[in-house]
Amino acid sequence: PTRPTTPTRPTTPTRPTTPISHMAENNNTNDNFEDEEFDIQGFIEKFNIPMGIGQMDKKKVPYALVNDRIVTSLVTQERFDYLNNEFEHKDGDIFICTHLKSGTTWTQKIVVSLLKKEGPLHEVSLWFELALIPAVAIENAQCRAFKSHWWGSDHVDPTQYPNCKFIHVVRNPCDMIVSFYFHVTGFIAYNYLGTFDEFFELFMEGKVDFSDYWDHALSWWRHRNEENILYLRFEEMIEDPRKTITDIANFIEADTSDEFIDKVVDLTSFESMKKDKSNAPKFPRRKNLPGFFRKGKSKDWINYISPDQLNRLKERTYEEFKDHPDLIDYFDKYCTSDMFNASL
Repeated sequence: PTRPTTPTRPTTPTRPTTPISHMAENNNTNDNFEDEEFDIQGFIEKFNIPMGIGQMDKKKVPYALVNDRIVTSLVTQERFDYLNNEFEHKDGDIFICTHLKSGTTWTQKIVVSLLKKEGPLHEVSLWFELALIPAVAIENAQCRAFKSHWWGSDHVDPTQYPNCKFIHVVRNPCDMIVSFYFHVTGFIAYNYLGTFDEFFELFMEGKVDFSDYWDHALSWWRHRNEENILYLRFEEMIEDPRKTITDIANFIEADTSDEFIDKVVDLTSFESMKKDKSNAPKFPRRKNLPGFFRKGKSKDWINYISPDQLNRLKERTYEEFKDHPDLIDYFDKYCTSDMFNASL
């Protein structure tokens, strides 16, 4: 591919350059949890959350090392060993697999709705890598549609479990990094109070949940042609949600009647999901900040990423995906410098 050139931008929209504690949606910040007096260690103990590496550094995203991979501190080596040595993959099991902030919850909701299951979303479709969920709950799950943020290997390797179904969603790194930033600043357990620019550096270094974006994307790209995987792009899901839902319904052999698909389209719209609080994870969040369902759209990155940062993302993408021109084309379609000018 052609070597990327430095994008230009006549006018730069305001980007977050101050800690998230100063980015409240209104001026009433007295109830924020990020006060200097806030006891993050006591909070972690209260909610029985594993202490991550770098947990007490407010400019770092805490993580754990599991099988020599950087993952969220909510995933443990013990849980990984259980999933790979004891967990029974059953014929017809569905695994919704993504990197963080790539349409995971939305896809879960679509699958659960198509399966006609009801209840709080994250109690119906379990994140089975989450150490806080007892193994017995996973084994006895009534809905066998599990969430995973793991790479396309180990306990979610489509080639190892040909009788299971895997749905993978990829998202362009520009939008993902912005959504990821609001994710780590919103949930109290991260204890992250850095700026967007500081988070950008952590992302580039792979020092965030589930590490390197490019490595993760490639691990699933290699499986895209397997018969038991449905490979989706977040942006295309937004562009035509009805087609996406129909494709998923066909893949998991659910009802595809027009009337039922219409119902699922309405039930899984951004507005409907945001309104229903049972769709969001129950982990405590900071007050006066954007909620778990923030915008639900693409191309919001132009309000946060600088031309220099875009060029660095482009260079990295061209290098990491040099043998995969389709992935480079995907990046160029949604992360082009032309979007800067189009937004002015």
